[in-house]
Amino acid sequence: MLPAMPMTRSNLRIGVVATCCVWAVVILAFSLSLAGASSSVVFSLAGAVGALCTYLLLVVFGSDEEEEAGMRVTWARTLWERVSSEPMPARLGEEGDGAYAARIFALAQEEARQAQVEPHGSEDFRRALDGMDLPVLAFDDQGMAILANYAAAAYFGIGEDLIRSRSVEELLPQREAFELVQNAIKGTGGKRSVKAAQRIIEIVAAPVRSERADGHFAAVVTLRDITELALASQLKTDFVASASHEIRTPLASIRAAAETLRDGAAEVPALRERFLTMIQNNTERLEELTRDLMDLSRLETPEVEVEKRDVGLEVEVDAIRTMLSPALTQRKLTLVADFGGIRQLHTDPKLLRLILQNLIDNSAKYGNEETEIRLGMRAIESEKGRPGVRITVSDRGIGIPLAAQSRIFERFYQVDMSRSGQQQRRGTGLGLAIVKHAVKSLGGTIGVESVWQQGTTMTVELPDSVGEMAPE
Repeated sequence: MLPAMPMTRSNLRIGVVATCCVWAVVILAFSLSLAGASSSVVFSLAGAVGALCTYLLLVVFGSDEEEEAGMRVTWARTLWERVSSEPMPARLGEEGDGAYAARIFALAQEEARQAQVEPHGSEDFRRALDGMDLPVLAFDDQGMAILANYAAAAYFGIGEDLIRSRSVEELLPQREAFELVQNAIKGTGGKRSVKAAQRIIEIVAAPVRSERADGHFAAVVTLRDITELALASQLKTDFVASASHEIRTPLASIRAAAETLRDGAAEVPALRERFLTMIQNNTERLEELTRDLMDLSRLETPEVEVEKRDVGLEVEVDAIRTMLSPALTQRKLTLVADFGGIRQLHTDPKLLRLILQNLIDNSAKYGNEETEIRLGMRAIESEKGRPGVRITVSDRGIGIPLAAQSRIFERFYQVDMSRSGQQQRRGTGLGLAIVKHAVKSLGGTIGVESVWQQGTTMTVELPDSVGEMAPE
């Protein structure tokens, strides 16, 4: 608490003079009584002395009033500067020195009270800062860390106290980050993305006014890991580029064939048949590519709806066999299905068909001619109410090189088959990406086992999906 307003010099003088006057009256009255003076004389002289004392009091007070009021204002100004960094409030209208000083004193008391409450507010601010999941740092105008929250301590792997003793260069050694913080200290905020330990970090630096009065700033810095976001953006860019290339290729072939036919090749039966076949094949490829792009786009939508119901396996596999019959017949392949006693699956029929169709179609493309494609299903334990199913699609074909097996689920990725010496039907490069997303939508997993030049087995596991088993 602030001290009370101190006694001024006028207060002291008035007190001394008043005391002397009182004693003078008492002594005079006592002396006259001893001398035998009448009471009327004593009272008359005492009254005269009292009037004189009153006059002296008025003279003393009046002579020092202006000086003492100025001292009160000076004292009030000193007190205000002790408790507040703001300019002292101005006078109100015709406010005198005494009233002005008293008002400043009251305002200073309120400022002091607020200062006592401030530590609790600081604790609330600290708790809010630590509740943020983004690392937050504050640097002074010399580039030294003065504040860090819990997320920043976890990010750097050191305690908050140790962070507060580090410089910008120690905590953010990247040149771009250092320049960003230095610009903020100079008063210009900014945002940049930098690479740090195989991650991409977005750094935002904002200037704040420093406590120093020389125009310097401090900097508040937030860090955000945007590695996944940057990767998604890059994948999107690559996808658009790959899709454009895949579409341009058949379109270019169709255009070339059409121009050749228009320029006279249509009059030669052999050439006409050749170029019409080229147009037909590339048109079918465009249709397949468009269909796959639409399927993939639908599956990659976060709001994709899964509608599960009982699906008869024999009916579903027969429909897929009919759909892929031209490819199977052309390469003299046989599709053999073993349902493992499962009659029905409780799953989304559209997603199941996408999974089976694309896996069997892949085997039809890359399996050796006159071999079997084996579709197998087995019930497996599931943590939920009903058993899950393990689906395998195996072929005896050219296989997948070990180095490529980790990438086959990427969009538009295709293994280079030129070394195999065989001419397989070229796909869109989207089939396994579609399978991966369909399996994920059903809460399942997918894996691959393959030996180069021997064959491939794709394995899908779907939990809680067996609807009906055949009686034993």
